[in-house]
Parts: sequence; structure tokens; C-alpha cells
Amino acid sequence: MNAFSLLWNYLRWHYGAAYRDMFFIAKNYLWGVAHLFSVSTLLRTLFVPWRRMSSHTAKFFQHPFDFLGDMLINVTMRLFGFFVRVLILLLSLIVSFVVVGVFVVVFVSWTMLPLALISILIQAISLLFL
Repeated sequence: MNAFSLLWNYLRWHYGAAYRDMFFIAKNYLWGVAHLFSVSTLLRTLFVPWRRMSSHTAKFFQHPFDFLGDMLINVTMRLFGFFVRVLILLLSLIVSFVVVGVFVVVFVSWTMLPLALISILIQAISLLFL
């Protein structure tokens, strides 16, 4: 196998198959983040009371003040559940952006790697002949 064929196969792998594999890995990391934070479940239960805590004991016409107290507890638990779920969703969004940022750095570094290798070789050869 000659050197040109070896170089061609390396560059084809480096800029072809390796990028496909890196995109697949990045997609798996984003899938993992979405499932780690249970994004679909959080979106589906966004307005459900926190830990399903609610009160349904009083009837309006029998005990109006107890009914209003139960309603206040239910609204408070729904708001608390909403804010906690939104905070977790924001955290998952931040982690997703960090994952994307890391993979952008990896992709750019991977693209520049052959050029860096050639630059290092040229500098090494020039230092030998100085």
C-alpha cells in the first residue's frame, strides 16, 4: 500500500466516518440528558400538584371557608409544582447547551487536528536544520 493511498484512506475516515460517529455520540448524549431529567414527563405533568399533594374534603355549599382553604392549598401546590418543574427543565436546557458546546469544541478540534499535526511536523523539521 503506497503512502498516498494510506493518506487518502485516513483523510476519508477522519472527515467522513469519524464525523458520523461523533454526531451519533452527541445525539446519544443529548438523548441521555433528556431522559436523565425526564423532560417529557416534566412537560406532561407541568401543572400537576407537587408530589400530588392536594385537598378535596370540603364541599362549597356545606363548608365554604374549608372549601376556600382547600382551593388555596391546591393552587399553592400546583404553583409550587410548576416552578420546581420549570427549574428542572431550565437546568436540563443548560446541561444540553453545555453538551452541545463541548461537542462543538470537539468537532472544531477534530477538524483542525490534521493541520496541527502538519504544522508541528514542519516546525520540527525546521528546528532540525537550524
